[in-house]
Amino acid sequence: MATHANDGQLNTYWESNGHPAALTVRLGANADLSAVVVKLSPDAAWAKRTQTFEVLGREQSSGGFTSLKARAGYTFDPGSGGNTVTIPVTGRYADVRLDFTHNSAGYGAQVAELQVMGAAAPNPDLVVSDLGWTPASPTETDAVTVRATVRNTGSAASAAATLDVSLEGTVAGSAPSARSPRAPPRPSP
Repeated sequence: MATHANDGQLNTYWESNGHPAALTVRLGANADLSAVVVKLSPDAAWAKRTQTFEVLGREQSSGGFTSLKARAGYTFDPGSGGNTVTIPVTGRYADVRLDFTHNSAGYGAQVAELQVMGAAAPNPDLVVSDLGWTPASPTETDAVTVRATVRNTGSAASAAATLDVSLEGTVAGSAPSARSPRAPPRPSP
């Protein structure tokens, strides 16, 4: 199961059912990456092996992945280096994917822990406030006007967005929200 690739345990692991295989980490927002760390169990039962894979990244507003490190063979050896491979990468990405094509041990792709190193990148954070509607107590047949203020409290400008109004889980209306400048710096205490 893919959750075993990031559960903090080296004695559990993710394994694909053959090759090619892919394992993706979704960071939730862009981060400025510095490295990808792939670990296998340091137990001697995990004999030395070479896994071949490419490291890819996807920026949060992009539909596709970009190669961060070309496909290469990485040697995992419990007798040397703790069965860990660190791959330096750079760039601003929200998703990181490993595309595996080979494992010299004869199994599918294997990962006990996948870590993405870096720092959170500046991102927008849109907050809806001053939500109201008229009439105040509508009936089923009333036309309802909804008003809301959308404010960016994040550290980067946001692209234009759409604000959806839902009623019992169904979108009842939408309105465009203009591009929002980044939030002004907060005064220090």
